[in-house]
Amino acid sequence: MKFFLILGLIFASLFAQASEINVTLNFNNLLLTSQDSGAALIDLTKEIAKQSPKTDITGLRIRSVSINGKPQFLGATLILLVAGQAIDSITLESADKQPALLKTEIPNTPTPWILGLRGQMSFQQITLTLDKQTSNEPLKPITVEPPPAPPAPTDPNLPNPPLPTTSVTGDFAAGERVIAVSSTSGVIDYANIVSFEANNTYTINYLGGTYGGWGRSQLAKITGCNGKLCVSQTLYRHNESIMVIGLLPGDRFVLEKTFTRERFVLGKNDLMASIKPGVPVQTPHGRLGIGQKVLYVGQDNSVTAAEVSRITSEKNIDIKINGHLLNITSPQALAVTNGCTANGFCIGDIVYASSSDGQDYQVTVAGIQSNDFIVVYFEGKDGMVGNWPTDSLSK
Repeated sequence: MKFFLILGLIFASLFAQASEINVTLNFNNLLLTSQDSGAALIDLTKEIAKQSPKTDITGLRIRSVSINGKPQFLGATLILLVAGQAIDSITLESADKQPALLKTEIPNTPTPWILGLRGQMSFQQITLTLDKQTSNEPLKPITVEPPPAPPAPTDPNLPNPPLPTTSVTGDFAAGERVIAVSSTSGVIDYANIVSFEANNTYTINYLGGTYGGWGRSQLAKITGCNGKLCVSQTLYRHNESIMVIGLLPGDRFVLEKTFTRERFVLGKNDLMASIKPGVPVQTPHGRLGIGQKVLYVGQDNSVTAAEVSRITSEKNIDIKINGHLLNITSPQALAVTNGCTANGFCIGDIVYASSSDGQDYQVTVAGIQSNDFIVVYFEGKDGMVGNWPTDSLSK
């Protein structure tokens, strides 16, 4: 009897494996960079139809998504979206080399299937593992009670703001832009208010879908001040530049690292205990702050990821490369990884570059040294080239 039971389990396992389908999508080192307005998106549903037209995904669900690529110096956060709802996410550092894996634990995954990116990453392959869905019920938004707010601040120089009031119309107007903080996936992104419900929750447009059940404590205003801290204010925490981008109830702040675009939430007490005064230096190509991630461009046009360690003046900057300090006296040797040049070339733009040999190449703007020179990333090649003149570029 035990023999037949074991044999049955083996056959069941083999059948389950046989029912799975792996679909591999090739992207040939496609470089994507998220913008201030939101995440960069890859529509996996459309890519399957384009690259694997014989694969019928009707009635199938996603079990997992394996992403093979290389996070760039900014790092990357990957988000799996199913019918507009964030299901799983993972944050990668630039040194990570293993494929990233996103999983689903739900009985059905209605389309569209979207992979969202915050940061910068080059993609080689994405493999989706699919099997038959076990339910036809529509995907329901997941709501979880948010964590309790931190204790009230004790700093006498930063008085508490008045408590928010909730009326029949709520604290927001229809269509108002806010920041939504998901308690389930941890994703923090911009959203728009759709309506205020009778149960004191909000329905919002978020990551491509419309969802209800959002509590006031999960939605941040993107204007105004809390005491002396205001939206758009730049602070320096652990020698890194951060910006206040949203105000949550309970003396909580939505913060964004200025140069990696990583977002997180802190209470006022924790924030005030960790920030330090600092004045960034203004260079011809942007503002530099201690701890900022930059690109160092060598005389041979090579490009190396670096970090600003000390700033004495515009022409006396120490950077750290692989643990070693290097003094920079020419600001053009450093490239920032956000913003635009005066002639309209912005980080993440895909442009055409004319080389001295008369060839035109499709490249991505990866760093800005000045209005005259930038760092470009060659499509299909794992490398960057600096000191590229902007007058040789075209869109």
